[in-house]
Amino acid sequence: MYVDEEKILSEESAESKKKAEHQVLWEEHTPSGTYSAILSCRNCKQFVISTGNFDVEHLTGRTSDDEEEESVEFIYFYPKFFDPPLRFFNWPQQMPKELETILLSAFQLYWINPNSCASKVRSFIEELLTIEGIAKRRINKNKKRIENIWLNERLLSYKTKNSEVYEILDAIKLIGNDATHAEGSIERNDCLDAFELLAAALVEIFAKPKKRVKKIIKKIRKQRARK
Repeated sequence: MYVDEEKILSEESAESKKKAEHQVLWEEHTPSGTYSAILSCRNCKQFVISTGNFDVEHLTGRTSDDEEEESVEFIYFYPKFFDPPLRFFNWPQQMPKELETILLSAFQLYWINPNSCASKVRSFIEELLTIEGIAKRRINKNKKRIENIWLNERLLSYKTKNSEVYEILDAIKLIGNDATHAEGSIERNDCLDAFELLAAALVEIFAKPKKRVKKIIKKIRKQRARK
């Protein structure tokens, strides 16, 4: 993704302007505020809208001993929103559309609120287990009402089906649990860990590389064992 400087709009905040009014004359003003920009992908030509905050920093220094000190302005952008959402990883084409919708929502929430992002990933796991045939509701022992099955119990049921993927999903669940029950406990790095694990799980579930490898081995042995 790249952005044309002409397609960046920025506006200094009222607080920043007020701060400038009270600065002493020899201090350089370092404005801050909000921005909006249109980004473009060089490959697919897709346009993406981004909004967020910015601030400015002035650094003074010399490029050589003979030159006078110069002040260089650096502008830092802190994105809060992308539309359409930036994809953190590619998933197998076989993944159902309903899962894609939840995943893109998690990608979008990453920039806004890490806790909400991790909670959305937890919701993704819930839906993934449903698609994988793991029940999410049952009739209680008294047969008087239908009750939801806790995620941990559903994962344990899935463990008998795919123990390796279970380990991955169970680790993601721990991040999701903290996000759901402890506001502010999740950082963006935690979400990145969850995304990386989820990418590996989706490949195992939908692309089934190990199954494909075994099938290729079987085919080769059948074709060439007589030679």
